Amino acid sequence: MLQSIHLENIAVIKSADVDFSNRFNVLTGETGSGKSLVVNSLGVLSGGRFSKEIIRTGQDNAYISGIFSDIPEVLRTVMRENGFEDNEEIELLRSVSSDGKSLCKINGRTVTLSLYREIASSLVNIHGQQENWQLTDNRYQLDALDSFSGLENKVGEYRACYAEYTNLLSKLNAMTEQIKEDKLNKDILIARKSELSKLPKNPSDEDRLISVRNELRKKEKISKEIAFSLKALKGGEKVNALYLLERSLSTLENSDNIQ
Repeated sequence: MLQSIHLENIAVIKSADVDFSNRFNVLTGETGSGKSLVVNSLGVLSGGRFSKEIIRTGQDNAYISGIFSDIPEVLRTVMRENGFEDNEEIELLRSVSSDGKSLCKINGRTVTLSLYREIASSLVNIHGQQENWQLTDNRYQLDALDSFSGLENKVGEYRACYAEYTNLLSKLNAMTEQIKEDKLNKDILIARKSELSKLPKNPSDEDRLISVRNELRKKEKISKEIAFSLKALKGGEKVNALYLLERSLSTLENSDNIQ
């Protein structure tokens, strides 16, 4: 339920606050007093277009805010899913500046226009020519049916059970995928083991591989020393010629001991 609405710098309205009761409320006044502005502001507050042309002449910004209570459970669920605390009230605020930049806030938190519309549009239902759009929204059709049937508590229990079910289903799917991956890895290892078992076994193979490894290490060490010497000769390292000769000679002399 809309408890109050605040308008600031909206057309002819400099600042106005309107409080509503939980009964039937009527806005009356002379032509041009701003009745339509209040109704149109409700449309903006519910996510409608907020044009900079509506800003009061001579002002830089316009603001529309409203406080709502008796929040339906379906909307409280949407709020929780989007990181809001479960409050008894919702405060909406929209602003637009003279350069066309707009701002949307819900309970003091800046949000995107799409999220704002998702939440705010369910709080205000404008009854006018072709404007009773909530009747075409499946989410609120179900909410109205549950409310009429007195099933609000059952709906909450169902949602809790369904959330647990989807969580368990997600875990089951993850475990199923892991089992498939493990089986695939097992098949690959079995195939590689089979290929290796078919290779001829020669005791000298290990000695030959060790010899090749040591030879590669020697070449790598010598290659690094050569690169260092070339860099030093080009002025990349601040060392004297005698040091370079001694280091290179030591590397060559010890090349047979490199493991």
